[in-house]
Amino acid sequence: MKNHSIRGLTVSYSSRWRPRKAAVPLTALFVAAALLVPAVAATTSADAASLAPPLTRYPYLTDVAGSNATVNFGTDQSKISAVVKWGQVGVESCTAHTTTATKTSISVNGVGEYQWKAQLSPLLPDTAYCYRPYFGTSQIDLLGSDPAPQFVTQLPAGSSKAFSFAVIGDWGKTYANGNPDQANVMQQIAGSGARFAVAAGDTGYPAGSQASYGDLEQTGQDISAVFGPQFWTVVGKSIPMFNSMGNHAPTSTFLTNWPSDAVTAASGGQYQMESYCCVDGITTKNYATAWYAFDEGNARFYILDASWDPANVGTGSQYQDDYDVHWAPGAQHDEYTWLLNDLAAHTGELKFAIFHYPLHSDQSSQNSDSYLDGPAQHRTTRRRHQLRHRRRGRRALDDRWCWLRAHRRVRDRLEPVRRHWQQVRQCPQTCLGDPGLPLPPGHRERQHGHRDTHRRDGTNLRHTDLHIQRITVARTRSKADSGSTAMQRHRVHGGRGCGS
Repeated sequence: MKNHSIRGLTVSYSSRWRPRKAAVPLTALFVAAALLVPAVAATTSADAASLAPPLTRYPYLTDVAGSNATVNFGTDQSKISAVVKWGQVGVESCTAHTTTATKTSISVNGVGEYQWKAQLSPLLPDTAYCYRPYFGTSQIDLLGSDPAPQFVTQLPAGSSKAFSFAVIGDWGKTYANGNPDQANVMQQIAGSGARFAVAAGDTGYPAGSQASYGDLEQTGQDISAVFGPQFWTVVGKSIPMFNSMGNHAPTSTFLTNWPSDAVTAASGGQYQMESYCCVDGITTKNYATAWYAFDEGNARFYILDASWDPANVGTGSQYQDDYDVHWAPGAQHDEYTWLLNDLAAHTGELKFAIFHYPLHSDQSSQNSDSYLDGPAQHRTTRRRHQLRHRRRGRRALDDRWCWLRAHRRVRDRLEPVRRHWQQVRQCPQTCLGDPGLPLPPGHRERQHGHRDTHRRDGTNLRHTDLHIQRITVARTRSKADSGSTAMQRHRVHGGRGCGS
């Protein structure tokens, strides 16, 4: 048996791999090279000529959970009111209901804009809806001649219906000529059929600022890397995003751009600015604090805050400071206790944990986070905790996990990639995969024809109602270079949770 632990909260899994007949009610798709992923119906980038001039950010979805869905969009500041009209597809008009939107004033690369959100509710589960945003008292149709976007609401908890989701991490980068590789990834997501997307942090490079996120009009180096017309604009109108915090920009910008009010309230999580102080010599400062959980069918997803500001480490380190403020006993923002209680209240489901820092890394400049993985001083506590639960006739808390994280930009070549997937193949609960494992140009066909491909592309893992398809399509950014690198596809099948 092998273990991962956060302060005694142990995930156990078997290192043995045994083939079984595949069962696939759940699909996770990863696309990337500093990114991952999947999505809905194929779409194209927004055509500015078809849109109303006041629209600055194309509508995109967040917080699609329970009976709620939040529609977000941006406009200029020429008017002070907006609404979103919506309806059930095939049953009523897309303008059958009206929800008033609320605004936040933002500055995008020096240009004043309004960021709007409208919470659509009540919605039926597993149902298709359409919507359109309108601006001002005269209700200007912001989408102009574009069709009304459509989306599908959350599966009810416990549903056995198959679904897929996308995973992205460390993404949102533009150069002087934009970023055609990232645009390619967005097209892949938009055509994949994913029900929703989760992100493992660090969105919008390099600063995570409103300029980094950008809008439909402004372009340039590190501008409009997320909400530019070829990027999340293509995906977000139909695929909701559940985004986790990264270390680059734990600011109010993150909370403003990815509102998650309903899902946070439903799970008792945290999603606001909080003051941090007085540990490891850090400077007292307010940071965005974000963690929550939601159900989708027979799985529960945990969006966790495992990150820290690298400009404020004090006498500690990024990993130590994150541990001390979020996970240590008596932490001032005690994420661990919330997680422990939520796990106790939701047993038996397949669990996904989405967070930023890597449990394991083979890169010296961004090494493994031993505080999350369980440093030596915590191993005794972890073992006692595991044995206590086994004596009660249960596995160690819950061993049906998949960890999805980012932070580390892997530039390993062929052999490290092969070794990485041999490890992942053993158990889907250790999907530690960095959004990309980029290969150098020239290895594209060779890697597709590698002798291990049949094992990586069709592996049966025992006990997991999980099918993971890794579609690494294109490199979107890199500190080393900006070149495009095509990637291969990986599939992992399973039946129900590893580690019995």
